[in-house]
Amino acid sequence: MSDKLPTHKTNTPTPPPTCPACGEHDRLWRVEEGAAYIGIHVDTLRELIKDRRIPVVKLGRAHRLRRQDLDTFIDAQTIPAVRDAG
Repeated sequence: MSDKLPTHKTNTPTPPPTCPACGEHDRLWRVEEGAAYIGIHVDTLRELIKDRRIPVVKLGRAHRLRRQDLDTFIDAQTIPAVRDAG
């Protein structure tokens, strides 16, 4: 009999590693990984892809994402702060 506690899987995937030294930032990400990276639900990211608001690489029926495309999308959504006029 094992003394180990059972492990539970979560439905929220962790973002992929982004190690510049090993080139992980250049690999293509699954939609689930991209959603975790930008902090939105997978279905929301799929809608953004369907609406062509985020570029996607199609490999057969699979969609893959580039980190730089997600970063560009985030930058485009950023609203700059306004300085106080006083």
